[in-house]
Amino acid sequence: VLVATAAAAGVINKVELYDGTSLLGSAVFDRTSGDSVALAGALVTGLTISVPAGTSKTITGKLVLNDIGTGAGAPQNNLALSLDSTRFADSQGTVTTDATDRDGNEIRAYNSIPTVSVVDLTNSTLVNGQAVDLYKFTISANSNGPISIKQLVLPTTLTESGDDTAYVESWKLYKNGTDISTNSSTVLFAGAAGTTIEGTGATLVPENSGSTQNLYLIWASEEVIAAGETVTYTVRATPQGFDSNNTVGDEDYLSIYLAGDTTAHNSNGGTVGLTDACLDDTGTGSIWQLGDTAAIGTACTSTGTNSSSYNFIWSDSSLVGHDGTETTAADWANGWLILNLDLSGETWAK
Repeated sequence: VLVATAAAAGVINKVELYDGTSLLGSAVFDRTSGDSVALAGALVTGLTISVPAGTSKTITGKLVLNDIGTGAGAPQNNLALSLDSTRFADSQGTVTTDATDRDGNEIRAYNSIPTVSVVDLTNSTLVNGQAVDLYKFTISANSNGPISIKQLVLPTTLTESGDDTAYVESWKLYKNGTDISTNSSTVLFAGAAGTTIEGTGATLVPENSGSTQNLYLIWASEEVIAAGETVTYTVRATPQGFDSNNTVGDEDYLSIYLAGDTTAHNSNGGTVGLTDACLDDTGTGSIWQLGDTAAIGTACTSTGTNSSSYNFIWSDSSLVGHDGTETTAADWANGWLILNLDLSGETWAK
């Protein structure tokens, strides 16, 4: 069996092959594949697997992982397993001419991972001028270590009908019931222009009725969630001008959800030097991006290159020098494959 790179193999202690719950054999990744010198292989020998005529058998490859972090395996590598076609032989020992590797599922290895869940709210009718909890969600770190959050995106759609003048102002973020958006040095609530929409009169208005705008939660440093901890966040704001003409059947709507990302930020196969693993302050206003200014395991620089925007920016905090600045360690990631993302949304009306 193969993994894509030697760096990925460095995260793995060994591979084990199972028939159901029965261990068939195991091996370490100690050889170069016949396919390519870039691939790392583990050769499992001594197998005796009987497959009766007219039946099939499922063999499962399981990975035993090393620790991840400074002095151990590098985070974020793709540990997808493949069956190496060049090592298949027929009953006479002749290597097959089938040159197609059989690829398993993509799997990314981190020291710790977040789990994100939505908290369902009771959607009553909006009352103009009255603050309301519009969206609520939790982020948990697993028991292996802390995680850090830098930036989240909440796509928000405001649809107004007829001559209404609907808008939403005074956006606030509550952490476990405490307002943390009163101090912009902690967290910033920003619109697509990267400027605050927190205070009275700082509003989110529809550029075009029914268009979606991104709302950004941006931590000035970083939000650290301890190992095994679950934090509840609540988005609160004040609606104004909804159904301002009091016309029956002329409702206005606000929809909001927490977004993930549709592709991996480090999509070059998991090599050392993974792309977009550094924080980069090259976005609009206060909005952050991820760039490829350093290799995994080294310090990022303040000069971003090839930076890209992402919806969910987080880290497993696994490398020495990690913090929430541009010169942090290169261990930042996006929301690709994070459990439950995109989160389901809430819709409000009046």
